[in-house]
Amino acid sequence: MTDEVGVKETQDQGLTPEKIGYIRSSIKSQFPSVEGVFKKSGISKEEIEGSEKLRELRLHAAVEKVREQRESDVDRLTQVYNLTGYQKRLNEELERSKRYGHNMTVVVADLNNLKRINDTQGHAEGDEYIQQAARLFTEVTRPSDIVARCGGDEYRVILTETNEEQANVWLERARKQFQDSNVSISMGLAEVDLNNAEESLKLADQRMYDEKESYKKSHRENHPIKKFIGKIFKIAKGNKPNG
Repeated sequence: MTDEVGVKETQDQGLTPEKIGYIRSSIKSQFPSVEGVFKKSGISKEEIEGSEKLRELRLHAAVEKVREQRESDVDRLTQVYNLTGYQKRLNEELERSKRYGHNMTVVVADLNNLKRINDTQGHAEGDEYIQQAARLFTEVTRPSDIVARCGGDEYRVILTETNEEQANVWLERARKQFQDSNVSISMGLAEVDLNNAEESLKLADQRMYDEKESYKKSHRENHPIKKFIGKIFKIAKGNKPNG
């Protein structure tokens, strides 16, 4: 029972030393007559203290286990879920949505320009760009939603209890948030078919890829070098270039 209380409390309340102390004092308060019972049984004070120490050691082990499990599921750079954590939460949400008949939508996102930033400004600036994207996703989602960094420049978001129409409203709001913060990102989404989730994930990924290709094409068309070359061709043909 003690271990279960410790695990639940640490999951719900966090892992600060103050909260661990609170958990321990709460557990001790549940057993006010333990010493008296032990004395009646002829058990020594040392054995009583040993039992209390064992209880604390078990609680500490439970706390450490929760902390280690959380660390293994979290991306260190951004402090959102990593791919492992995302897969766990995705499976949990699929089961929950099936059980209660809820909708859910998955968003696949990929940062634009990360390689250019790394190459021209350095990896420290690239890391800040990645962290800024995580902060923006956290700001634009609800506590019940799930944000994960699943690769170098790839993010995934699970919008719980959300159908595709609602998700598209969210997507426009998210786009504006990223644009206002000068973070370029391509995103695609799909409502999850609870009987064929894999196909829904592929559809979201394809929609993201299509948007990214459109972004690249637009930037190629508007690249200063391409515009300059276009002017040269016009001059060579005897046409006066515009601008």
